[in-house]
Amino acid sequence: MKMVTRFYEDVVSLTDLKANPGIVEHTAETGRPILLTRRGRGVAVVQSVAGYESAAEERAFMRAAIAGLADIEAGREVSWNEAKTRLVRACDIEGMSAVTRRGGACPRPQ
Repeated sequence: MKMVTRFYEDVVSLTDLKANPGIVEHTAETGRPILLTRRGRGVAVVQSVAGYESAAEERAFMRAAIAGLADIEAGREVSWNEAKTRLVRACDIEGMSAVTRRGGACPRPQ
């Protein structure tokens, strides 16, 4: 879902923010960030924690996908069986043969 900036709601001067700090709650209610301005120019963006975390996760995923595509184009790829074997080996080496740090089981080849 694309966020649409509503300039009459989402652009706030620093002076207005100082006078009414409750404006920040607007980000959690609408899911849209607020552009803070000084003398008519944008100086900062305020967004909800959930919005920030979601955007950070999306950026990390996109970077990983782009890196993966670059690896494929460069011929740096392995078969599914080789990938499973490497994962199992990594778990055994790090002493995580039973449970990983995240609480999930290490993969075993099928």
